[in-house]
Amino acid sequence: MQIKHIALLVAMVSGSAANAQSALDGFYAGASFATFSGDNTYNDVDFPLEGQMLGAFAGYNMQSGAYVFGGEVSFMVGAANEEDFEDEYEYSSIIDFKGRVGYDSGNIMPYVVVGASSGTFVIDDDTAPDRDFDQTELGTLFGLGLDYAINDQFGLGAEIVTRNFEFEFPVAANLADVDATVNSLSLRASYNF
Repeated sequence: MQIKHIALLVAMVSGSAANAQSALDGFYAGASFATFSGDNTYNDVDFPLEGQMLGAFAGYNMQSGAYVFGGEVSFMVGAANEEDFEDEYEYSSIIDFKGRVGYDSGNIMPYVVVGASSGTFVIDDDTAPDRDFDQTELGTLFGLGLDYAINDQFGLGAEIVTRNFEFEFPVAANLADVDATVNSLSLRASYNF
């Protein structure tokens, strides 16, 4: 009789552990609000960036033991502009393609991200129409994040991402080389399907 009780207890614990390990598996989606910093560097001169964007994201997680592997796509729109040139020199939208690796420690999951980013940089300078520019650039990204599970369906999180872009835009008859570092701090809310 005692052996049956022990076997039942082991089965219950094993079942609970399996459920806990699979709780992060599957699709999720959500919304975000991000603040931006960083700089555009033209010929060794830095122009600081600032601004905010709203976004949406969707992804898929697979859990193996305590580790969680996944992929995510996020889209943000708004303005991350050069501080002294608001509405003239800005990133108007950003799409991120992220690979994620996290550690399931219960309700909290810290994770790292690496991947690629696509940023649309716009110049609309009334004083120098020859500089007008609207182009989407590709770059790389890396970052850290933290997800907090409110319950099995809803979660909150925060994420810091650094993106690096290199591109050129016309200035009069010349081209300016741009090395850009675009940082974001995002607050996120998600739903797990």
